[in-house]
Parts: sequence; C-alpha cells; structure tokens
Amino acid sequence: MKKSFILVLCCMVAPIFVFGFDNKPIILDIELSDKVSKEEQWVYWFHLYDNEYRILDSCKIIKGQKKIQLEGIINDQSLYLNWLSFTKKGPLKTVFYVSPGEHVVAYIDSVTPYFLPTEGSPTNDIYCKDQNKELKKRRRELSNLVFETIGEEKKRYKDSLDFLIHYLDYIVPLEKLKNCKNPAYYLSKVDILKCSQSQKDSLIKEMKEQFPKVKQIQMYPEKHLSPPASKESKDMERRFENILAARISNNNKTKEKNLKKVELEANAPPSINDIFPNIELKDVKNKEAILYNIPTPYILIDFWAAWCAPCRKEIPYLKKALEANKDSLTIYAISLDNAKQAWKNAILTDKSEMFTHVYGGNMTTPEGKEICTRFGITAIPANFLLDKDRKIIATNLRGEELMRKMEELIEK
Repeated sequence: MKKSFILVLCCMVAPIFVFGFDNKPIILDIELSDKVSKEEQWVYWFHLYDNEYRILDSCKIIKGQKKIQLEGIINDQSLYLNWLSFTKKGPLKTVFYVSPGEHVVAYIDSVTPYFLPTEGSPTNDIYCKDQNKELKKRRRELSNLVFETIGEEKKRYKDSLDFLIHYLDYIVPLEKLKNCKNPAYYLSKVDILKCSQSQKDSLIKEMKEQFPKVKQIQMYPEKHLSPPASKESKDMERRFENILAARISNNNKTKEKNLKKVELEANAPPSINDIFPNIELKDVKNKEAILYNIPTPYILIDFWAAWCAPCRKEIPYLKKALEANKDSLTIYAISLDNAKQAWKNAILTDKSEMFTHVYGGNMTTPEGKEICTRFGITAIPANFLLDKDRKIIATNLRGEELMRKMEELIEK
C-alpha cells in the first residue's frame, strides 16, 4: 500500500505542494464483498480541491482480497468531498466526506449507495445517517391525507403538514448548523434553507467566519470560474475516462448476452402473482375505458367474442357472480370479434350491459394479434381475476368457480 501511495504522490508533485504534510493523514480501511473482490482491479481515491479533482491514493486489488487500506492528506481549505472509483467490479463513483486525522472504515459491495456509509467519520455521518426517518414518513402521510380529504379535516391536515415542513426544512437544519464542522454540509444547507433573506444573510456571515480558509465559501454566493486545469488534473481526467470506457466495454458484453433474455421477460404474458398492466380500450360508446380507473377491489378481465359459443355460455355465471358482488367486482370484458356490430348485438342479446365492455380487435388483425400476444391468449374464453393491487390471483375461472372464489375472498 505504501508503494502505491508513494507512486501516486511522486507522479503528482503539485498535490504534495498544495496539501502539505502539516495536516494529519486520513486512513481509509475498505472491506470488499465477494463480488467486488472476485477479479483483479484498481481502486482510486479522488478528492475535490479548488474545483479540481485530484487522486489522493490508489491500490491494486488482488483477486480474492477482502481488505485494503488507503491513506491520504487533505487541506483544511477544502470542502472535504471525496469519491472512490473501481475499474471493474464495485461502484464507478461513490461519494463520501472525511476530515483530517479520521480513521474511517467502509464496506463496498455491488449495490453500494451513491453516498458511501462509513464508520469513524462524524463528517460523513451527517450525510449518510438520517435521524428524521419517522418525521419524513409522517410528512408523506400528511401529504396523502391533504390530497384525499375535504373541508375542515383537509384544513387541519394542511396546518399540521405546513408546521412539519417548516420544522424539517428550517428548524432541523438550523440546529445542525450550530455545531457544524463540515464546510460542505454548511454550504449545501445555506443554499437551500427555507428562510427569509435576512436570516440567510446572517447564516452566510457566520459560515464565512467559521471557515475563513475555504475558497468556495469565501466566494459565496458570487460565481467564479475554475482555475486552469493543471497537468496533474488533466492526467487524472484522462485516467478516469479510461476507467469509464473500460467499465462501459465490460458492461456492454454482459448486456449483449442478456438482451434476448430481457426482451423475452419484458414481452412474457402475465401469470399468477404478476401485476396486470393497464389497458385503455374503447367501449361501446367509443370512449376510453381505463382499467386502472375502475374503483372496485376485484376485476375479472374476460376475453370473449360473439361467435364463441363457450364464451356465451359463461355469461350467465359471470352475471350471477357480479350480481352477488356489486360493490366488489367489475367484469372488464374484452371482445375479440370480427365486427363491432356483432359484438354490440351480442351484448343486447345476452343482456350483459352491466359489464364494462371494450373492443380489443379482430384476432387476425395487427391490433387483435397484439392484444392476444401481449396477454398470452391462444384460445377463448380466457380470464384473469385481479385483486385491489391489480395482481393476478386466479385465471380461467369457469362456471361457478368465479362465484366460489369471490365468496372465499370476501370472507377473508
């Protein structure tokens, strides 16, 4: 590890001069999952200083190696922003914040989040540890209640929501800023804090007094251009572009292998426990009948046609089940008739106007073929029973089976 650290520093004279050795080094211990360590690769530690990313340290990971250690020195004039990049397995970019002298432990796997959780860094904890999960959950609940209610009840929920928003967006960040030692966090919160301009001006003044050496803070809120890129930063940029190109190349090979599989899965007809996709077909009055707009907890999707004798024999059973479950069940009947007039005549003859009737198209036309292929219809009658989440809970119910199934569901 020391060799890799010395090698990087020797190749980058400017960062040594900028960072100096008067600050305590940061030790970064990284534990790797089996997937990340299953092949040889490199990991790079980048650090943002003066609007440029520099490589602090790097390490070659040997196949099967589960632990590595990186070491770097950052200047207290920086925003403490860092990120790790792995050339093959592991995240291409995962961000974290550390301060001089910290000894940090991190775990890396194939699904590591964008903000890297760590142990041993109070600087990073403020980003990764959410202390207000329950309050944010309550905020979502109140938002839904405001949307769903009316009158005095709506006003009561709205007042509670407004107070909670004020608390989360102003009081909580303000409390954290009082003892904040992280310039990056202070800067990000000042930028979005919901308060008056006079309050914001006061916070900006405090921020500049607290972090007198940090250029980005002293320049705030003035916009300024980044300094000309140094040779070292250009080398780093090219190196990262090479990492990205290699990652894309490796990913493309996997994508090509899985492309057919993905296409097949995407086009596979729905089956038990699948969510039935939304349908928008025209009804007998040529108006859109949207499946997901139906309010009843259960829907029977029924594929039929006027010329299909077995389909017509099932209609009395469907009517009986619907009559017994008026508030719980809807029959969404999709016609595959050759002609719309035959479809409409059959509805009148069978007296099935209580169904939600829609036209799916002739089974021999592109429109009808698409419907049949999409839902795996090779013969009719065919049906799917959906629950309140529009998940398929039964298929091809015949005769009294729908009635018995509904009795079972309602009893629950």
